[in-house]
Amino acid sequence: MKVAILIKTFRREACLFNTLDSIAAFCDVPYRLYIGDDGPVSPEKRSRYDRLASHGHIIKTFDEPTPVTTARNALIRLLDEEDVVLRIDDDFEFFEKTNLRALKAILDADDEIGAVADIEIQCGDGKGVKDGEYSQYQGFFEIRDGTLFKSVIPVPAWSWKIADGYRYAYADHTRNFLMIRRGCLDECPWDERIFVEREHADFLMTIKAAGWKLAFTPDCVHRHRDDLALKSQSAGYLVQRRIDSKAHSGTDVMLEKWGVKKFRTVRDDFRTTPSREQRMTATRDGLEPAEGATPSMMAELRNYVEAWRPKRS
Repeated sequence: MKVAILIKTFRREACLFNTLDSIAAFCDVPYRLYIGDDGPVSPEKRSRYDRLASHGHIIKTFDEPTPVTTARNALIRLLDEEDVVLRIDDDFEFFEKTNLRALKAILDADDEIGAVADIEIQCGDGKGVKDGEYSQYQGFFEIRDGTLFKSVIPVPAWSWKIADGYRYAYADHTRNFLMIRRGCLDECPWDERIFVEREHADFLMTIKAAGWKLAFTPDCVHRHRDDLALKSQSAGYLVQRRIDSKAHSGTDVMLEKWGVKKFRTVRDDFRTTPSREQRMTATRDGLEPAEGATPSMMAELRNYVEAWRPKRS
């Protein structure tokens, strides 16, 4: 098995270098890098790109700011014999718990799984998650009364299937460290009307609509280096991203595409669970039930999962 590792990068050189170093140190399967870069290429970056290309990795540079969706689709068209693609960001970090064999085993367990994700640990405070915490973002989509609801369900609440000893569960959305089946990508390319904003949610909605399953596993973990991203992005990064997002609103595309009027992320609306304090007690340790979690708490958490689960699953 050789995995194509897809990275779109823009004006965050230190982040990218850290990601590449971590892949070299901890990736546990053969891989080929496919890097798309629409930012400035410094002499140091050019030197690194040349070394990677000499070892068979693929580097594609763009002359102007390019939608992340367009860049990824362009890289997909360059794929060689790889039958799976790992889609990651340039501020992700592999470490000892990053287990791509787990992701591949889960893909192999069910031909209807189009993509499988891992769990994320936050480095640096950001997006409502504190440094060192697991970033809980897996759950289900539901369109109701013109609103696209996205439930966020903590890892300990799920019941697990097993593939080759690795735990997994079906969801509608996850974090965006995704191993994707090539056949799924052939059928469901990224929507190039979206520049950056909402691209991940739209992609997951697209594969769901096409009939593919999405899974996630707590047996593979990566780090999200928000701390490094904030330090390494160049002065023009945020300015350009604001310009791009304003000119190419992913929100507007998604609202029209999926026939909804607004989005809502549901974190605390637990339909059948005890109080929020009890819920946090049950899931405080992130990936396993905490010491204070009673059987009744966990049963009610799992009832909540079932209340959101689409009937087709």
